[in-house]
Amino acid sequence: MNKNGKNFMKLKKIALISILILMVGGCTVQKETEKSLSLQMNETVYEKRIKEKMDLLDMSGWETYHDDKHGYSLKYDSTFYDDIFEPQDIVGTTFDRITSVQGGLILRKHDFSSSNVDISFLQTDQHPDDWFAEASESDAFFFAPNFKRTEFTSEVGEEVIRYSSDIVDWHEQEVYNEVLFIQNHETNNIVMLSFSIGSIEGLPFYIEDYSDDVEERIAHFLKVANQFTFTK
Repeated sequence: MNKNGKNFMKLKKIALISILILMVGGCTVQKETEKSLSLQMNETVYEKRIKEKMDLLDMSGWETYHDDKHGYSLKYDSTFYDDIFEPQDIVGTTFDRITSVQGGLILRKHDFSSSNVDISFLQTDQHPDDWFAEASESDAFFFAPNFKRTEFTSEVGEEVIRYSSDIVDWHEQEVYNEVLFIQNHETNNIVMLSFSIGSIEGLPFYIEDYSDDVEERIAHFLKVANQFTFTK
């Protein structure tokens, strides 16, 4: 075989090897892509249902809560919650951190499990992300999954930082938490809206057994957050 023939065979082998590499690599990428898309679909299934429940909420009978002292207002469904009360201004332990908490509103619902919606102002010099980075490691979230961070603009135009339990679905989940931060950039006031649901007095409780009711509670919480607005 002459020199040109040898070079041709060499190039042919290289081309075949390259094609095989591309085929194997392509299959791997395809599998990883399919896996990623599948995971994304699983992660958004219950969130999609919550969004659908939010869209179905009729706010025509909701009450408007005004806090002139701290300068904010919001709307909530007083018929949905069992307990509604205003805590006093305190300097206390919030998520195992000593933080000044001013004003606020607590909305509580019972039945099959206890869930709380807490709305309060944090007096801290830290950015919400820095504050929560420490608070999320506290004993308050000992049984909770990790958190994922997202941002959204509320229905009334407020910028919201959202931390929610980072889960794929409700399977074998016993607790669920959300912590939202809205900051007034003119006054630097930070409001924290938190949602938590879990067992009552240690009784066995799995969210998947009550997923429809749990999603309805989260929908109400997020709707309340979407109606929060600073008034000064």
